[in-house]
Amino acid sequence: VGFYDKLTGLPLPGSQSLLSVPGVTTVRWSSDEGTLWTAAGPNLIGWHWNGSGWNQTATIPGASQVRAFAVNPTDGSLAILYGGTDQQVRAYTPNGTWLYTIGSRGGYATSPIVNDTKFMIPPINYGISPFPGGLAFQPDQKLWVLDIGNNRVMRFPVHKHLAVARKDAEVRVVNGYMLAVDQKNPSRIISGYLEFHRDYTQPLSAGEGVAWTLVNNWGYSNLQNPLTSTTNGLTEVVTG
Repeated sequence: VGFYDKLTGLPLPGSQSLLSVPGVTTVRWSSDEGTLWTAAGPNLIGWHWNGSGWNQTATIPGASQVRAFAVNPTDGSLAILYGGTDQQVRAYTPNGTWLYTIGSRGGYATSPIVNDTKFMIPPINYGISPFPGGLAFQPDQKLWVLDIGNNRVMRFPVHKHLAVARKDAEVRVVNGYMLAVDQKNPSRIISGYLEFHRDYTQPLSAGEGVAWTLVNNWGYSNLQNPLTSTTNGLTEVVTG
């Protein structure tokens, strides 16, 4: 991790200019800018500049790779998006105390059925290009989660401990290379590996959840066997 003067673009002097963290993928300052958080593998590590060197001050260990993390601007808590066998967002205080969890553990490991309590976070090498993760807090502490495998971004209110997190907003991310309609049941529409149900009694303007609904993600079985191309998908669908 390199550090530079924000006005001149020049490296900061001495050892302050470089922090060596093997495998680091993401960095974020704490809300008070006193701690630099770095993601490396399954761990989140906090660092503090003491005037002459970087000291490791905290470690929040995990079992699966950290795909993204965000710092709550109000209380400094950390929301961490895990891939692998976790497929969850878990939040901790800066000293590592668990606060809440969003998402069902394992995600789509055993079933294609889509719901608001499951994320599909593919491996970093899924397809022909790296698949990112994404988390971001609003000033009011609501958390946006990029559910990349379902092409959607969901918002969760997480200002307090949640026994069950429920989304309060969703944005559909348009990302597809092909489209197929079931030849015998045209209410089934497939884009890539995502299956939507179309209610033709409703106008398209009624939007998601009324005119159409994401019901299945048929790419779930490929999570542990990455595709050779992100353009792969179902090109013809026929109900027997």
